[in-house]
Amino acid sequence: MPSSIIYDIKVDKYNRIWIATFGGGIGCYDGIKFKVINSDNGLNNDLIRNIALDEVNNKIYVGSQGAFEVITKDSIINLSKVLNDSINSNVVLTSAV
Repeated sequence: MPSSIIYDIKVDKYNRIWIATFGGGIGCYDGIKFKVINSDNGLNNDLIRNIALDEVNNKIYVGSQGAFEVITKDSIINLSKVLNDSINSNVVLTSAV
């Protein structure tokens, strides 16, 4: 478990448990082992507040401190940066999931 402070928990169609933690990133438990997704492997930061599962498109939407990101099988995309860059703005987007 990446952190003892938990903000959100979701279970996907494969019965994996996705845990949003404050300070440890995201933990994913598949029934056997934990996988951690954090700033060391692509997230903007480790202060995760919300997780939303898009099980049709196999994506995970992540709301964190100052960023909104999407996790796919192959990548992590910082949507806040993409949107801010596209409108040439310094606005920081937040999420409500």
